[in-house]
Amino acid sequence: MNKMKLIFLILMVLMVFLLVPEIAAEQSVSKVYLKEARECNSFEDGKKLIARYEKLSDSNPYKSLYLGIVYHNLSSPKNEDYLNKALEFTRAAVEKTKKPLALAYYGSTLTIQAGAYYEKGDMMGAMNKLTEGIEKIDKAVEQDPGNIDLRMLRILNSYALSGASPINRFNIIKKDLAFLKQKYQSLSPLLKSFYNLYSGFVAVKDNNTDQAVAYFEQAIKCASQSSYAKLAKRRIDRLNKSMSQ
Repeated sequence: MNKMKLIFLILMVLMVFLLVPEIAAEQSVSKVYLKEARECNSFEDGKKLIARYEKLSDSNPYKSLYLGIVYHNLSSPKNEDYLNKALEFTRAAVEKTKKPLALAYYGSTLTIQAGAYYEKGDMMGAMNKLTEGIEKIDKAVEQDPGNIDLRMLRILNSYALSGASPINRFNIIKKDLAFLKQKYQSLSPLLKSFYNLYSGFVAVKDNNTDQAVAYFEQAIKCASQSSYAKLAKRRIDRLNKSMSQ
């Protein structure tokens, strides 16, 4: 090996070591953005996040995913501006990232679009979008069955569909809750609260009031200031009122 080749190899190795911290930082920022996007549930916070993500470089493949998740969380059948944005960005995220999480959010957005079709009286269009969306969510979980974020999204989507459409997905919810139960000890307090809240919803569906209350109380105990705890408190109040009548 001549001297020039040796110098070139040494420079290449040094560049790799210099890039490692930058790559690690970028991955860390991606996790932060993803967490913020997933937890966004208010228009005030959403506008701030959208403004931040829009400043990201178009070469960042995850830019469309972050934006898509925020628009997904804030869209509804009656808010078609946000719904159309959610469809645009989640579809782009699937193409750019090839990630199951992007596919799942795109699928979930399609189920919201199904609601928009239903509002307009297009029953066939609603069922087609509903079926397509569910298939994409299930496919995403099949591709990455150990992904907790995917399981949570499918629980949220399945519970919403089971209450607002002819589709009953409680069997899927139970499967995903069983998966989370296996991971329970390693979950954060917030995710434990989520698990207990939806376990309580399932217990209500199964007419097991005592068990439901126990789950809701545990959801409050795990993360008392969370949105999950607030929902659990409301459900306990409703159950108490129904039992006293």
